[in-house]
Amino acid sequence: MLPQALLFVEVPQYGISFLDEAFADLGCQKILVIDAELLRTGKVSREQLADYDAVFPTALQNETALQLSQAEIARSYQVLAVLGFSEISVLPAAILAEAFGVIGIGTEVARACRNKLTMIEAFTHAGIKCPRFAVTEEGDNSDELVASLGGFPVICKPLMGFASFGVIKAGCRSEFDHALRRIKRSTRLLMSRYYGLDESASPAQVLIQSFVPGMEVAIDGYVQAGKSHILAIIDKPDVSQGPYFADAMHITPTALEPALIAIIEENVRASVAAVGLDNSPFHIEARIHEGEFYLLELAARVAFVRCLRMAQGIDPLQVAIALRLGKEPDVEPKWHRHAGAYCITPQEAGIFRSLENRERLLDDPRVIDVPIFASYGQRVAPAPESTGDIAHVLVCTDTYQETLEALISAKRLLRVAVD
Repeated sequence: MLPQALLFVEVPQYGISFLDEAFADLGCQKILVIDAELLRTGKVSREQLADYDAVFPTALQNETALQLSQAEIARSYQVLAVLGFSEISVLPAAILAEAFGVIGIGTEVARACRNKLTMIEAFTHAGIKCPRFAVTEEGDNSDELVASLGGFPVICKPLMGFASFGVIKAGCRSEFDHALRRIKRSTRLLMSRYYGLDESASPAQVLIQSFVPGMEVAIDGYVQAGKSHILAIIDKPDVSQGPYFADAMHITPTALEPALIAIIEENVRASVAAVGLDNSPFHIEARIHEGEFYLLELAARVAFVRCLRMAQGIDPLQVAIALRLGKEPDVEPKWHRHAGAYCITPQEAGIFRSLENRERLLDDPRVIDVPIFASYGQRVAPAPESTGDIAHVLVCTDTYQETLEALISAKRLLRVAVD
């Protein structure tokens, strides 16, 4: 009999580690399908691979390569579940889950959760409030397109981006033309390989949306047997209004009023149903404008793992594993605190040299950790070309205000030094 195994597609992002209790009663091996390019270029460390019993380098955005890896794995393991924790692992994980005949979200749903045009079309069809939208390619009449959305300002973004990559606000025709050129060029140079599994999307396509002002929130949760469950509503107290949209501060639980929370809950249920997502975690981004909920995006993955662990003692990775095994996840809060994260991005492009004042910040008792994800000597870039954070500041306190003050202090104190 073949040994039983959980198959992971890529390692969790941003240094997030598995808790021992996630595997305590499973009695199976952990195997990993990893992006061969990330492995070749040293962007995944040996420490990140140490906990896996076997590693299979694969061109994740190539369906033939995925099929070959699946056949190789099937000869040696009985795969119980396939899990991915990053944006770019959603579709490969769905393809592998179907090939192994285990619980997954399905490839069509996965495509709807990756392709921003397919996603927003599903939301609109379901009657969910979203920004107005259109897609432009070379030769389109830009004046007519922008007018159809209500005029400037508009948001421009690639169809398959993540981490606010390529998201640009344009307030006039010259800014719009510049944004299109910049997005198409950066997508072609930095992101084109992530289009390999979806023939309906092209790096030459740019999604244009009307700009929705107001406060922004994120919602993390999961859906099982068709029923959605919210684990946390995350406030973004200093969300950008443009022209770029790098993530910054996040705090949970939310400080929103019960009436707004009820509106969010209702729209989350409708949003998850609109794309047909099931047996999966979800991460939703939305804006609240004049008391109305406007859905921006939905992702079929975990997001604020450490914030949920600190605030409630709930482990989203363990929840995701349970969902794919068909088990009831443990989502009972162990305690009730306030947690926050400040995502640090560079203000200028260059070679990363240091995160100044990090040690001083770690002396603050409200600060739990300041993990650094960029490698010293690595070339980094600010939004909108950035594809990841330099570091995070993780804060946990007994009150919302204390958490907010600690994050503001970190923002003032820390500086990314580049050459």
